[in-house]
Amino acid sequence: MSRRGLGIATLLILAALVLVIMIVAQVAATGSTAHDILTTSPTTPAAAPVRATGVKCRLGHHRATSSSISDVTVSGACNGNITEGLTCVPQTDDLYFTARQVLDHLHVFYLTLYLEGYPGRPGDYPGATAELQITGPFFVESWTNHAFNLVVDPGGASVQFTAVGLPADAGTGSAGTITISGRAACAPSS
Repeated sequence: MSRRGLGIATLLILAALVLVIMIVAQVAATGSTAHDILTTSPTTPAAAPVRATGVKCRLGHHRATSSSISDVTVSGACNGNITEGLTCVPQTDDLYFTARQVLDHLHVFYLTLYLEGYPGRPGDYPGATAELQITGPFFVESWTNHAFNLVVDPGGASVQFTAVGLPADAGTGSAGTITISGRAACAPSS
């Protein structure tokens, strides 16, 4: 073995010895077993979820009026109201409603409601999807619910829903839950 290899091996053995001494000292001080020390998690509470971007997700805070096209309340990790019309895209058998609001010069808020297998009739449809995203230069945070009831009004130009919770999507840097409720309607065609 070379001198360098012998030196590295010595350092590894010393590190292992220090670890064993620390475990023995902890066992002696607490009266617990080595298994308890190596397998238990800390007793300190977990920190509150922190969003990756730290962007303040605040939408317009004006309440809907009689002239408002939509009346969607957003609360939780993102707060505010959507009172303007949404972009609506009816497909052959799907129905999409999308709101877009600029949060700052780098981040945009999107809320998309969609109903797959929409037969073109008004009614109460379980199994709709709501996806909320905050896009930015480094992250796209998202919250999603794939199973809520969406009430489609006659003509398919507006939908209603009550208190839909959207949990944070794992791996997106999002945290917390966002709740949406209200009525979303299509923006007038120009």
